[in-house]
Amino acid sequence: MSGPLQPLTESEVGEAVAALRQHPLGVDEDVRVSLGGLQSKLLLVQVDGGWARPLGGMPSTHILKPDPPEFPGLVASEAFAQRAAALAGLSAAESRLDTFGGKTVIVVTRFDRVAKGRGLVRRHQEDGCQALGIDPTGMGKYQTPNGAASYRRLAKVFDIYSGDRSAELRRLAAMLTFTVAIGNTDAHLRNHAFLHRRNDLSLAPIYDASPTAEFAGTRELALWVDGQSLLGVVTRDHIIREAASWGLSLDKAEEVVESTLARLADVYDEAARETPEVSRSVVQACQRRTGKLLRQG
Repeated sequence: MSGPLQPLTESEVGEAVAALRQHPLGVDEDVRVSLGGLQSKLLLVQVDGGWARPLGGMPSTHILKPDPPEFPGLVASEAFAQRAAALAGLSAAESRLDTFGGKTVIVVTRFDRVAKGRGLVRRHQEDGCQALGIDPTGMGKYQTPNGAASYRRLAKVFDIYSGDRSAELRRLAAMLTFTVAIGNTDAHLRNHAFLHRRNDLSLAPIYDASPTAEFAGTRELALWVDGQSLLGVVTRDHIIREAASWGLSLDKAEEVVESTLARLADVYDEAARETPEVSRSVVQACQRRTGKLLRQG
C-alpha cells in the first residue's frame, strides 16, 4: 500500500475509538475526509498485521463504528442485517465485528475504493442528497409532505444516467424490500448512494442498514413507501406499487419483492449464527416482520 500512513497499535485504535465523540471520523489536520456526516466513525487503512491512519490525502480502506452509548447492540444488529442481505443475494458492503479498547466495533470495508497497481484510488460516489441537490446538513434527507426526498426521485436518476435502467430499478426495489423487512426506519437519502464509472451510474451496495425500529422510538420511515410513512402499515402490496411507480411492470415488481422476502426469510438463522453477538430479539423481530409481509401475498 503506497502513501503516507501512521501505523497504529491495537491499543491506539482503541483510544481512537474512545475519542470519537471529541474527534468524529478520527479527523485532525493530517486526515482528509471524503465521507459525509459527523457520525461516530473512524477511517483507517488495513495493513499487514494491523491498522494505520491515512495521512495527506491517502484513501482509507475501512470504516470502524462503535455502538452509540444510547443504543447498545446497534452495531451487532447492523452486522447481522448486512450479513443477511449478502446471504440473500443482495449487494451489501462487507462488514464484520471486532473489539478495540473493550468496545464492540463494526468494521466495514469501503466499496468506493479500487485497487490500482500497488495503490488504492477513490471511486467516485454520490449519496442521495448530492445526487438530488439537497442540503445534506438539514432534515431534507428525510421525506416530508412538502420535501424533495423520495424513492421515486432516487429512481429517476437512473432514467438519465444508467446504462441498464431496468436492472438498477430491480436492485433498488430489492433494497427497499430489505429495508422494510428488517425494520430500518433510518434509510434516508444519505444512506443511499450511486457509484460512477465512465458514462454509467449504478446503485451502491447496501450500507449503514440496521433494524433501527428495535432501538429508536420512532416508527416513521425516513423515505415513504407508496405514500405510507409508518413502518407498521406498509404491506407487501405497498412495496410493489412503490416499485411499479418508478417504471417497473407490476409483474416484475412483484417478482422482485416476493423473491427478496423469501430469500431473507431463509437466511436470518444463518446470519444470526455468523453474528452471535446480535440479540435474539432483534433476529426474531426481523423474522416476524418478513414472515408477515410474505403472508400478505
